[in-house]
Amino acid sequence: MLAYLIRMFPQLSETFIASEIAGLERLGMAPRVYSYRRPVEVVRHDYVRRLRSPTVYLPDPLYRHPWQLWRAHRALYRARPERYRATLRYVAAESARGLRLDPWRDFVQAGYLAVAVTQAGVKHMHAHMAHTATQVAMLAGMLVGVPFSFTAHARDIYLSKLIGDFTVARLKEDDFLLFGTGHAEGYHLRWFEAHPPPAGVVVRAR
Repeated sequence: MLAYLIRMFPQLSETFIASEIAGLERLGMAPRVYSYRRPVEVVRHDYVRRLRSPTVYLPDPLYRHPWQLWRAHRALYRARPERYRATLRYVAAESARGLRLDPWRDFVQAGYLAVAVTQAGVKHMHAHMAHTATQVAMLAGMLVGVPFSFTAHARDIYLSKLIGDFTVARLKEDDFLLFGTGHAEGYHLRWFEAHPPPAGVVVRAR
């Protein structure tokens, strides 16, 4: 099973994601959508109405769901203590490097996602936008070993450092990176000439 991780779904400004999921459904796939924000408005769009894929909303805001999150992380630690400790070390290093608390927030949410995708039998996660959604998918993958990929959009193409962190540090041979346009792909291929991704990682324009 394929999982999509999206910041907020559905959104009127991102119906192209709903269109993409609808295309997968037409091919006979049934991706499961995970959203870590609930929509702030009702989205009435043909693509959204036609979707058969379920949307699972992650706990948000985090402070309102302490027990759900604690149970998820406890289960992860008991099942995979080495993976959990390795992910914890990575998050601590990232937080210290940028003097930011965001990696910890993403880690908390990633724990819940990791349990959810494991229980659902998800074999691959795909995130849209090369920021929080991708960070959460990456951390969830580190916790349970599920491969991930992401599509970079719009302003993402100017975040070479961020995209480089995801690809060079964490993408494995069964992961891949997509850019929305050939221009974006070319922009970053020049960056990857100096910062090569791991062997086998594929960088392609959609």
